[in-house]
Parts: sequence; structure tokens; C-alpha cells
Amino acid sequence: MKLRFNSKLLFILVSIFAVVSITDVITAMFILDNEANPLYLITGSSLLMWIGKIVLILMVFFVYFKNKYKAHLMYFLFIQTILLGILLFGIGVFSNINGMINEDVMTYNDNLSQEQKMVGYWQIVTVLFLLPYLFGMGSFLIYQKTYKKIGFD
Repeated sequence: MKLRFNSKLLFILVSIFAVVSITDVITAMFILDNEANPLYLITGSSLLMWIGKIVLILMVFFVYFKNKYKAHLMYFLFIQTILLGILLFGIGVFSNINGMINEDVMTYNDNLSQEQKMVGYWQIVTVLFLLPYLFGMGSFLIYQKTYKKIGFD
């Protein structure tokens, strides 16, 4: 695959996604006892968190440089994934930093079971990623089905 830059804006978004993702893992290293990442909770391995993030980032860059999408919807979903990922991982960074500087947060999290941490993690992922993703996909599909029948000025 020949690497070529397509959209400058999309490259900036993909790069921000990568930086925020790596920052999320770096800040998580400081609060491992309270980390809620499922890979870490299940395996106890911070290395798997790193590998997971690196694989995710490589996949996003692969899709960017490949620059081939089966449909407009797929391209839209790629952009939406990047934006929601930036939001989700950005909140992860904020949460990790909050835990590093606020001892009360760490004390509270020390009392949570692994199951409670997993439930909390998936609730956040559902509210901040999955629901907006599904609404966006649905909105785009409705747009695609109806825009030819609408008059524009």
C-alpha cells in the first residue's frame, strides 16, 4: 500500500485520535490500581492495554491511508468513530488525571469491585460512543434515503 495523504483535515483528526489514545494509556499507568479498562481488568496486564491501543491506532491510520470506502455511510462512520473516540479517550485522560490529583477519587475507586468498574466502563462507552454512533448511523441512512426528494435552495 502506497502511503499518500488525502484530506488534511481528516489526517489532523486521525492524528489527534492517536495522540489522545496514547495519552489515555500513559495517564492510566499512573492509576493502574484503579484502572477500569476491560483489557487490564481481565488480564491485569498493562502491556495488553498498550497493544490494544497501538493496534487500534494502526487500524485507523490504515483506513485513512487506504482511502477506499465501500459506501458514503462507511466513510461517515469512519469519521464518526474518530470523533467519538477522541471524545471517549479524552474523557478517559481527564478521568485519569483527576484520579492522579484527587486522592478522594482514588480512595473511592479502591472500594469498587472489578465487576463494578467494568459496569461503569461499559455504561460510559454505551452513553458516549455506542448510542451516538447508532443515532448518527441512523440519521445518515435516513438522509441518504430522502435527500434526493428534498428541494434545496
